[in-house]
Amino acid sequence: MWFFESYPGMFVSQSVIHSIVALIIVERSFEIWKVDAPLLRFRYRLSVIVLPVFMFPIFQLINPERGSFYFRHDTAIFDSLGWFELKIWDGVTVGIVFFCLALVFTSTLMLLQEIIPLIKDIKKKRRSHMHEAEGIREILKELIKDKQVSPTPSVLIVSEEDPVIFTSGAKNPAIVLSESMIEMLEEKELRSAIAHEVAHIIRRSNLTTLFIFAVRLIMFYNPVSLLVFRRILQDDEQVCDDITVSMTKDPYALASTLRVFYLKNVGELSKIKAIKESIESSSHNLLLEERIERLESAEAGRHYAFMWGRYALTLMTIIGINYYIV
Repeated sequence: MWFFESYPGMFVSQSVIHSIVALIIVERSFEIWKVDAPLLRFRYRLSVIVLPVFMFPIFQLINPERGSFYFRHDTAIFDSLGWFELKIWDGVTVGIVFFCLALVFTSTLMLLQEIIPLIKDIKKKRRSHMHEAEGIREILKELIKDKQVSPTPSVLIVSEEDPVIFTSGAKNPAIVLSESMIEMLEEKELRSAIAHEVAHIIRRSNLTTLFIFAVRLIMFYNPVSLLVFRRILQDDEQVCDDITVSMTKDPYALASTLRVFYLKNVGELSKIKAIKESIESSSHNLLLEERIERLESAEAGRHYAFMWGRYALTLMTIIGINYYIV
């Protein structure tokens, strides 16, 4: 298939395979070195979606002949083009089927799980009426008095029936929460919820998420990036859980707060929409359950040393092996 012989085609095919190799190495390193801290996992998994974007062009700059027949035949340990050119039936190759299935699968999931919810969320925020919350600002000031948070985030209240809390903006962050959420939570739970958003501000999660999402858009055809993208965001949430516990010293209050965000049953919807909502609800609740279980088992809030040597060795292994996969 001519597409996979071109530079864009080689980038697409190799980036997918490089992602798979990177994922296997990273997940294996978790088992070997007992990596269970969210911050460590976040950094390791970030390499799975970032490295494949840059490896192919860098490899080609280092060795322009890397895509040649001789490199593929004599040096490479895996030749993707050879597999993609295998014919399934007349005129249809493995490469065509692979590309079409990957493109349809990942594009559909990205549209349903990321693009549409993002557009809805933006529209919802624009419709919401916001006003300052003086009482809650006192809780915020207490939480950040010993933290390097500048400028002090503003706190805004929105009129929403559902429990809502998020951080908006990067340079001048604001913590936005709904009136219904304030009514639902006890004081210690509300304090934990605000502390969690402060943790996102400390980590500059909005900027990090924007960068990861941009990489995700570049790799829209890659099913591995879809899976790892979700896990990275979950790791970031658990890192912020750890920071929250270090501020409040009360993991159970945060666990209790998270239970507020369990999605309700689907209800009367069309079949297709009901299936979609059911899948999203189950996925959403599973992620919350993982965080709640971790908080209630007293694992959150511990301090872990980051082993830079092991991390560097993992990255070198990923890059070294993928150089010989074309």
